[in-house]
Amino acid sequence: KIYIFLNFVISLQISKNTFTFLKYKKLTLTISLPSIKLLAYLHLFLRKDFKSMPTDHIGFQIRTLSNLISRKINQMVSEEEETLTAHQSWVLNYLTLNQDQDIMQRDIEKNFSIRRSTASHMLQLMEKNGYIQRISAPDDARMKKLIITEKGIKAHKRMKDRLHRFEDIFQSNISPENLQLLRRLLRQLEENIR
Repeated sequence: KIYIFLNFVISLQISKNTFTFLKYKKLTLTISLPSIKLLAYLHLFLRKDFKSMPTDHIGFQIRTLSNLISRKINQMVSEEEETLTAHQSWVLNYLTLNQDQDIMQRDIEKNFSIRRSTASHMLQLMEKNGYIQRISAPDDARMKKLIITEKGIKAHKRMKDRLHRFEDIFQSNISPENLQLLRRLLRQLEENIR
């Protein structure tokens, strides 16, 4: 038996990739969990000490804000029938601003602080959707140079407008002085953990 933070008693039965929950042995709920990631989230929510998770920590608040930002931008994008995610649009912006340089996947990993697998998956999807091309670098065929396509340039222009609209909403009611202070503090927090 497992106790969750609502103090309901749940009996958990596991068979292959299916989890069956019995609440008070009256209601049966079966959920198929195809990925380990979902299992990890389930574990987090079933932990007894979940309610004591500190929500006043700066890192927790920044992570929550980051999720809200991505969700809002993705919502804006889907409403306008675009296939880009927030992260992909920022990559397009980076590629547009650095068209005069040879940009490789490792540059995306470094500048966006993401893992190789995350960058690889995102860039494959962007290539599949026609926003970028990956061509072999002249000096090393194993390295792939990232080139923004015409479709990517057009999408970037549309996204740039959306991001400006989002930033206007996001920064409303905050003085320029406070925004400058926030930028300085965020840079310091980033430096502290690098």
